[in-house]
Amino acid sequence: MAKKRRKKEPKEATKKELARGRRARRQERALLTMGGLVLALVVAVLGFGYYQENYAKLRAPVAIVNGTPISTGEYQKMVRYRRYALAAAFDRLRASAGENQDMLTQYFQDQMTNLPLQVLEEMINEELIRQGAARYGISVSPQEVQKAIEEEFGYWSVPPTPPPTPAITMVITPTPT
Repeated sequence: MAKKRRKKEPKEATKKELARGRRARRQERALLTMGGLVLALVVAVLGFGYYQENYAKLRAPVAIVNGTPISTGEYQKMVRYRRYALAAAFDRLRASAGENQDMLTQYFQDQMTNLPLQVLEEMINEELIRQGAARYGISVSPQEVQKAIEEEFGYWSVPPTPPPTPAITMVITPTPT
């Protein structure tokens, strides 16, 4: 037969144990608060860095033309596009260069080196032209833009009607054999 266990009656905590318990809870709360603050600070620093890299730097002006800024993002997009176009042209020409490949390679390296400055100058000139056109009231309609694109690329949304060709009828009379 099993012995009956006696239930131990809980002892009342002493003042010293109560004080230690309160101090332990206070330390635990302080530790959790400090951990939360450190975590919040880390998230804030990372968030600020992400914002700086992906938004603030791209909106910062590279140049200001008569009060109109040219943003870093627009400038970087244009430089990437021009590098891609230059590399594609180099690839097309390299196949047919033959013995002039060294000279061609040197030319394209020089072009790649000067490209960022050239792009910036072109963007500044475009903005000056845009501002001058607005000042003198020069505007281009969307239809004119579409027409220029169609002429440039040889594509017409509405094909032009070909000029009428005169109908020539030929009568061939067989020769006797």
